[in-house]
Amino acid sequence: MSTLSTVKIAQSDQLFAMRIYNALKNCPGFNNCYGERCLARTPHSFNGQKRLTCHGSVEPGMGKNDFNDVREFFSHLNELINEKILNNEKPPEKIILCKA
Repeated sequence: MSTLSTVKIAQSDQLFAMRIYNALKNCPGFNNCYGERCLARTPHSFNGQKRLTCHGSVEPGMGKNDFNDVREFFSHLNELINEKILNNEKPPEKIILCKA
């Protein structure tokens, strides 16, 4: 998610933004994935916390509330894509949302 979109979510619903941040897939480590030259390792920060994630992938839980979060998350992603299109910017090529 872009910084602008994350800021909008955090301003409208701090708890939801934290749940999405907490659902980001952690980077498995330098030698457990693609090695030291891994291009998928992505730094993220939110609310004073920092972590390395695997390409910014999100791993939601499987409960009813988690599905509601996924629905809301996609709503925000659709909003982001529409903003990019209206601003003649290239939309994201991939959005990965999975439970490993």
